Amino acid sequence: MRFVPAAAVALPVLAAHAAPLAEPTCSNTDVVILGAGVAGLTAAQTLLDKGVEKFIVLEARNESGGRLYSRNFAGHKIEIGANWVHGPGGSTTGNINPMWTMVERAGLNKVKTNEEDRSVYPKQSETAVVAALKSAKVATDKVLVDAVDILKNNRQDRTFRAGQRLQHWDPAKNDPAGQLADWWAWDWEAASPPEENSEVFGAISTIATYEYFSEGDWFICDNAGFVSAFRRNVSAVLNGPADRVRFNNKVTKIKHSSNGVTVTSDKGCVNAKYAIVTFSLGVLQRGHVEYDPPLPPWKAQGIAGFEIGTYTKIFLKFKSSFWDKKQFLMWADPHVRGNYPVFQPLDIPGLYKDSNILVATVTGERSYRVESQTNEETKQELLEVLKHMYGERVSELEEIYYPRWSTEDWSYGSYSYWPPSTSLQEHQNLRANVDSVFFAGEATSQEFFGYLHGAYYEGKHVAEFLAPCLDMDPDVPWCQTANYQVLTGVTPYDLYNPVNGWYIYNDKVPGHD
Repeated sequence: MRFVPAAAVALPVLAAHAAPLAEPTCSNTDVVILGAGVAGLTAAQTLLDKGVEKFIVLEARNESGGRLYSRNFAGHKIEIGANWVHGPGGSTTGNINPMWTMVERAGLNKVKTNEEDRSVYPKQSETAVVAALKSAKVATDKVLVDAVDILKNNRQDRTFRAGQRLQHWDPAKNDPAGQLADWWAWDWEAASPPEENSEVFGAISTIATYEYFSEGDWFICDNAGFVSAFRRNVSAVLNGPADRVRFNNKVTKIKHSSNGVTVTSDKGCVNAKYAIVTFSLGVLQRGHVEYDPPLPPWKAQGIAGFEIGTYTKIFLKFKSSFWDKKQFLMWADPHVRGNYPVFQPLDIPGLYKDSNILVATVTGERSYRVESQTNEETKQELLEVLKHMYGERVSELEEIYYPRWSTEDWSYGSYSYWPPSTSLQEHQNLRANVDSVFFAGEATSQEFFGYLHGAYYEGKHVAEFLAPCLDMDPDVPWCQTANYQVLTGVTPYDLYNPVNGWYIYNDKVPGHD
């Protein structure tokens, strides 16, 4: 007989008498909020304001703010994500952008954007670029007017590019001045080309922002960071009980029914009456979070039917400043549309004096390319462009940083946009609840998708909706949002109302009570 160590003989006996592994003990609460970005923490603050104190926020990262993301770079705070307040509001409309209110209360430094404060390169292209910028703006403004007419009269949507063509704007591919103006007129804010965007809804988010609040954009540049203004606004949540906001909790599974929800993360689980999911559209689409049972087809289609763009800012610290002291330095690349088309100096008056920081921006396909390559590869490309612009004056590049939005597993992109051929009903399916699981974020905003204030309002709306439901039967009709299991094409104008998430309207912004 072969010798067997005594310990090996004893193991089966010990195993037979060992207690079974205990199931993890879940925390219990009324509402679990997934994500500590603008929508998530606004929802939490709104619940608190409504007297609801039993909630837990789970955040995958180690800090709050989401895509409102401030970071240290070269001795200053830079904005990796959102950088502007678009449409601050005022006495003309009587409406104030909530993000503007936060910035004002926090006393953050800001500079009003002046798109005319620019230098254009190559210099020999300046006259052509200025003329093209004017033509692109005239055509795009006409498309905005046309889009409202399409919506009100239940006409078929089309691409924003089709709308521009009908207004005689469609620059030749081999026209560098026209291609720069084309990028500036649309991609600069949409983070995607006009061919990929809905005319109606691409226009509406712009119209709603600037007609409901006001014209104008303000660039935030403060060493406290833009995110500090938001954190101040939700300080009652962040400074509450220590286990209320739980960082470094990556959600892996959401088990749901009409009676409640269990959310599992890599750190444990939470039982709640309701969940508010504030993941980015990119995260929703990747499917890394398991839903049990799986989301119904109408919801899956709603998530799949929209797009998320990528807007990449590349921060460059030089040994010395060599550029024009203008808000925008524009480059009309002779071969490639959107190839490092705009630079923003951060050392101009009102910003970071003597910082020697320059910010380059790319979007869409150029973002994906830049984010997939090394910093050194991007550095060499940028230096080549800058040397075309400034020659031997270009000084030593000491530091470079940029995010990889398209590959970050907590974002998978920058912000959402609506493709052509979608509808308000399909978007309502994106924002509608499934059982006890509700959804909020910039992507679920009907009028303000892509904007910080869109995320704010969606977080606020969903919390206001749920607060009175906490002590009711979850199946009562007023605790369920509308959804459309069959989509039928063009949305009738009378459906642009609060039931379908359309809250903002006035004499210039279309909509119904």
